[in-house]
Amino acid sequence: MKFLTFSFVLLAGISSFAEENTKQTFRIFGTEGPYSPMKEAADAFAASNNLKIEITGKAVESWKAAAAKDSDIIYSSSENVMDTYNDTLSLLDAGTITTVFMRPAAILVRPGNPKKIKGVKDLIHRDLKVIIVNGQGQVALWEDVVGRLKDIEAMQEFRKHIAFTARTTSEAIQYWKNHDEVEAFLTFNTWGKEEGLSADIVNIEKDLVIYRSMGVAVTSITNQRETALKFIDYLKTAEAEKIFKAKGWFKKEK
Repeated sequence: MKFLTFSFVLLAGISSFAEENTKQTFRIFGTEGPYSPMKEAADAFAASNNLKIEITGKAVESWKAAAAKDSDIIYSSSENVMDTYNDTLSLLDAGTITTVFMRPAAILVRPGNPKKIKGVKDLIHRDLKVIIVNGQGQVALWEDVVGRLKDIEAMQEFRKHIAFTARTTSEAIQYWKNHDEVEAFLTFNTWGKEEGLSADIVNIEKDLVIYRSMGVAVTSITNQRETALKFIDYLKTAEAEKIFKAKGWFKKEK
């Protein structure tokens, strides 16, 4: 009797292992900005739909070859990034492109805000060192923000204070960690909510702040189209919105 019970448990375990390892993987690729909430949302979706999901959130150059071979969803960190993907990757089903969340630009400062930075005008008129990102969803971000002042001298002064221009946010964060003399980081509010980044968030003046959105699209090569469309629908739910809201994203600012 014990032998039969042991055999049944062993067979059940082997069956479960085989099922798990034959389950097709659902693959998501995109930029680093929305990665954290996308990972959390993907994990929740996977758990409720008995899926294996792999998600990559890095600069496109690092994953475009892999995505061209096997991908189901592509996500972006701005409309410009999504348009670039659509134009250059030849991989998206353009009819499925869906904008899901937005985030505002903000200023990250050292913990406790020792320089008492109040907004973008301080980064222009005071002797402060600033870092920016000129890549992915932050292309021309500082120009869009400072340009709202409609003052060419303000543009020139801000440029003088740029201590480092990063290609990716990861690169900027590493610089931030290694250079205590840098006092501000003009980026998005969402980065101030990421674990491992020691910084406080200062809101940009209401008349200067800009917003950029993130979107998702089904790939043209997926063989799991129904699941991909179901995942996009999931991102529209209150459950997914709660995940993204905790990281600083929103659907409509109130």
